[in-house]
Amino acid sequence: MVPNRLVICLVVSLFVGFGLTKDSVTQDPSQLVNSTLQTQFSNGSSNTPGITKQPNTGNGSSSTPGITKQPTSSNGNSSQPGLLQLLQELQPGIVQLLQPFLGNRNSSQPGIMQLLQPFLGNGNSSQPGIMQMIQPLLGNGNSSQPGNNPLISLVSSLLGNGNSGNNPLMQMLQSLQGNSNQPGNSPMTGSGPNLQNLMQFLPILQGNYSQIPTLLFSMLKDQISGNSQCSQDVKAFLTGLQGFEMWALQMFDSSGKLPKGILQGTLTFLGSYDDCIKINQVIAIPNSDGHQIQGAYAKISLSLPKSISALMPPGLAALGPSTLRWDLCMPKSCKKVNLTAALNIEQLKAVGMAVTSVDFVEVPSMKGDAGAIVTVFVYSVFGLLCLLGTFLDMVRARYTFHSKNKKSLGHTDNLGNGEVVTTISDKIPLNETNMVSVNGDVGIDNPAISLTSISVDSNHDGKPKKQNGGVKTNGVALSNGNLKHSDAKQTTPEIGKCTQILLTFSIIRNAKKILDCSTPSGTLSCLHGIRVLSMTWVLLGHFIMQLLGVVENKMDFFGRMGDFTFQIITNGTLSVDSFFLLSGLLVAYLFLREISKTGKVTGKQMALYYFHRYWRLTPLYMLVILFYTHLTKYLMDGPQVAKAVGEAATQNCKDYWWTNLLYINNLYKADSTEMCMAWSWYLANDMQFYVISPLALIPLALGYNVIGILVLLGLVASQIISTGYIAWNIDFAGFLQQGAFGKFFEQVYVKPYSRVGVYAIGLILGFIIHKTKGKKKIPKLILVIGSIIAAVFGLLSTYLTYDNYKVNGHKWTNEYFMAQESLYRPAWAIAVAWMIYVCVKGYGGIVNSFLSWSAWIPLSRLTYGAYLVHLIILSAETESIRSFAYVDMYYMINGFMGTFALTFAVSFILALLIEAPCLGLEKVFIKK
Repeated sequence: MVPNRLVICLVVSLFVGFGLTKDSVTQDPSQLVNSTLQTQFSNGSSNTPGITKQPNTGNGSSSTPGITKQPTSSNGNSSQPGLLQLLQELQPGIVQLLQPFLGNRNSSQPGIMQLLQPFLGNGNSSQPGIMQMIQPLLGNGNSSQPGNNPLISLVSSLLGNGNSGNNPLMQMLQSLQGNSNQPGNSPMTGSGPNLQNLMQFLPILQGNYSQIPTLLFSMLKDQISGNSQCSQDVKAFLTGLQGFEMWALQMFDSSGKLPKGILQGTLTFLGSYDDCIKINQVIAIPNSDGHQIQGAYAKISLSLPKSISALMPPGLAALGPSTLRWDLCMPKSCKKVNLTAALNIEQLKAVGMAVTSVDFVEVPSMKGDAGAIVTVFVYSVFGLLCLLGTFLDMVRARYTFHSKNKKSLGHTDNLGNGEVVTTISDKIPLNETNMVSVNGDVGIDNPAISLTSISVDSNHDGKPKKQNGGVKTNGVALSNGNLKHSDAKQTTPEIGKCTQILLTFSIIRNAKKILDCSTPSGTLSCLHGIRVLSMTWVLLGHFIMQLLGVVENKMDFFGRMGDFTFQIITNGTLSVDSFFLLSGLLVAYLFLREISKTGKVTGKQMALYYFHRYWRLTPLYMLVILFYTHLTKYLMDGPQVAKAVGEAATQNCKDYWWTNLLYINNLYKADSTEMCMAWSWYLANDMQFYVISPLALIPLALGYNVIGILVLLGLVASQIISTGYIAWNIDFAGFLQQGAFGKFFEQVYVKPYSRVGVYAIGLILGFIIHKTKGKKKIPKLILVIGSIIAAVFGLLSTYLTYDNYKVNGHKWTNEYFMAQESLYRPAWAIAVAWMIYVCVKGYGGIVNSFLSWSAWIPLSRLTYGAYLVHLIILSAETESIRSFAYVDMYYMINGFMGTFALTFAVSFILALLIEAPCLGLEKVFIKK
């Protein structure tokens, strides 16, 4: 293809260079090419200037300058130069390529002329074809009446009568320019859009950037006329900009520019944050050491005209009112009040915009921050204890002590002289490692160091039962078989409390327990997979919510809401209901199993029941709140840092941390703008449900099944009725409705009476599994019908909203949303409950194999910490970016996988540092 294109270009250049006469066009194309080549490359000498031809070894000679011809093996008597021979060889191909354009050689009409004929018209006619096409617009040229000329009539209708005021086009321009004849409505003071003000920007739009300093001076002359330091620094900046000084150019370049994708919802004009804060210029001042100007990054929010807001996607209203954010690099001496006054200019008023807020991004510094210093100290103490505990554990694993004539406790070596060396093996478990949790794994807060697995067919005689190399104590299976020693007569050495306390902080011991993947058979192992997948679902939903604020194609995001597959994200709040279900299931099963061993409920049992739960959740919870309040702001550094929002969030924790400590933050100060760590509402609900569970569990444990079931059904009904009534009362019409989320969050989403029904379904499932243990057979008809119902409930819960969000779909009213919010959470809980029950009974098949995969076990132990820290990590990621990104599926997958890995890595560190040691301390001080 390349040689052919080269030849075509050469031929065309020859045609252009020497012209095509009418006669040449009508010639035979082959003759035309041949004659052209013969003319240009004839024998003999050439007088063409600029070309030098060196003598060759042939007989002929040439005086053509500029071309050096190498000797060839051709005949010396040949009259054809080498290039001419090449072109003659290519002549048939050239003619064939040009044939469609040159036409048939027998035709007097070349092909290209045939193509142009419809536009040129008949050559014998005085009226060419193109003139025939536009004649209707021009009208009758012989007529003197303007009305007979449609094009002239159209222009005349726009311009109107020159002697009258009825001129539509001039009226439109007049409305932009303003009526200078009216007092108080001059072009500089008019209240409407002003053409003269807007025309000031025309040179810049045309590329004359040297006019920028002059324009800024004219716009801000009133604002910088004062003697404040800010005014003086702005004058110095504009003067430096006029003189093209580097620091002033850097300050100007660091300010936000017009971005792409405005109609996609990109209303943030980001600047260069890092370049701005690097500016540090000393301005020379007579009789002084000079004045220092530092860069400060300011974020200015401007209200948008209604005409522009109307172009934004409707879903953006769910994120708040549409405002434009313009980031400017300003002298650090300027404050909010200075910048607000400086931007009160006619040029912004002319287009209907006004400043709504100004926020300076400050570089974080711990200097003088007592709360941050205390927080670092507290975490350092835990870290030091972990180092000491780990060191002690390593020493004890290899510790050798000498005793004379003492009975061996471990591996014995006789060193002679009656001296016996005894090595304490780290394989002999200490007392604290043999203790098990009364309550086991509960909901999202799966104990990080629990060695327990809940067995469906455990014994109730209080005797250990060996199974798969492990043991079961009081019906709770220990996944570690270390209780079986090589020598049954050996006794565990006595160690002091201080040693036991330090050993609970051992990183080696705790890491082994967290990463242990062994499980006895017959356990509820499918819960591990459900717990991890539910946490993944929570993380994915929050990841996409955070991403909405930092993408440049927001409208595409909202367009995805109409996709069928995206409904799993739209209904992502169901993931939390999965945790409520698991929590209720495990609480019921473990409580009923413990009470069935004694046949009665004792005060000690209930005291341990409540204490363990509180101690299980609170230490890590409070330390994460401490970190969130005082240290999170130091993880965020960039133009997206919302100082006002961040300060308000941390201030909420300073003021209302005690509501989290008492687990009432979903009842008092429950608004998302007031709650400390707004996502902690789940923990408050879960603790409240845990507290009231004995109201149903005690009757069930003592044989009053009817009373217990009625209590649980009443809880389910309370959720359905209260959710429906409140959603109808607040006229809830979906989260995309502006202002809907805040009201729904406070009055419905976080309230216990709107969530307890799902927890009650979990309690019912735990009761059923407890009552049917050992009875694995499910009638085939029940299995089929139950599976179909569960599948329908699960699909409707997650994908029914497609009817509302799809393009040209049926838009739901308040009644539809009320019905959905009332029913889809209990329906989802029933679907998941049936899946768990089928897996427990051995009918789960590949689903049970997947959910019971041993790799889920370590991750399931980290879900509690992951839930506490995941939004802190997401906020640090999104508020530290420097530029927006165009988000597609690959970008989302890549970003989510990184966030998932980082979240669980941080959770693992917290489990080693805080969570596991605190559970170990409980086992040291409370003997069960």
